[in-house]
Amino acid sequence: LSYLLLYGWQCFERAGTVPVRDVHPAVERAARLLRDEDNTLNLDELARRSGLSAARLSRLFKQQTGFAMVDFRNRQRIDRFLDIYGNGQRQTMLDAALEAGFGSYPQFHRVFRRIMGCAPGEYRRGDAS
Repeated sequence: LSYLLLYGWQCFERAGTVPVRDVHPAVERAARLLRDEDNTLNLDELARRSGLSAARLSRLFKQQTGFAMVDFRNRQRIDRFLDIYGNGQRQTMLDAALEAGFGSYPQFHRVFRRIMGCAPGEYRRGDAS
């Protein structure tokens, strides 16, 4: 059952973008930058490129998406990791995590466990329950 829920959630997150009405253009721009860019932009740079102050963008993003920007960014990084690591290339988890935008393996491991509900090694082996 947990596998199906996890799989369903992954499918939901990977689904195409659905147009949402009444989303501030800066929030949409920031989400697009976090999803499509190299994912290393800090909050100040995201705010500058979105046209709002960092505090205003953070508040508005959380209010309109239901996610804090750091959580949204981490979910995007996990999705990138799963694409990179799972596409058949022979890479270590560390290399795939760094390529996905994580700064270190401990950071990746902590975020992966929080979002996916299991350790990366358990996920790789199929032990996730």
